[in-house]
Amino acid sequence: MAKTRTKKQVTVPRKIRVRREVNHIRDSEALERVQGLHTVMAHMDQALATDTRLAEELMAPDGYYEDETNREGNEDAEEDSDSDDGVELLS
Repeated sequence: MAKTRTKKQVTVPRKIRVRREVNHIRDSEALERVQGLHTVMAHMDQALATDTRLAEELMAPDGYYEDETNREGNEDAEEDSDSDDGVELLS
């Protein structure tokens, strides 16, 4: 008959168990900090996207002029700048 091998139950010294537990706690806390940073970065990305979208809406052609008086004044200025008024271009 063949002998069956059994593993002996090895007792790990207390010092090593405590060190492993401390390392586990330290690693868990570090992981929580990293996950917290990812959450904060996600919120910042969302806020930046919202700000960018609002800025793009303000830069839209409809957002340049808030009332008609400014629009009329600026259109007149563009028309005035198009006239030559006797200015000759040298080539």
